Amino acid sequence: SARDALGRLELLALLNGEGLNPSSVRSYISSAIQVVVHLERSNGVRKIHSVQEIRGMEDGVFLMRNLEL
Repeated sequence: SARDALGRLELLALLNGEGLNPSSVRSYISSAIQVVVHLERSNGVRKIHSVQEIRGMEDGVFLMRNLEL
């Protein structure tokens, strides 16, 4: 899912070893990324599953809105 992708991105930044604060990393991600496109693969073909707009953060959680295709 799009939320999982953002979590993976956060983990990669934290594993960098620079001693970054997790809440700061989430804030950086939410301000740098406006849209996440989630692709699904079926029978070797990739199709758009969902498109999510990142609207910011609230209580440490990404605020996301599903954009209709």
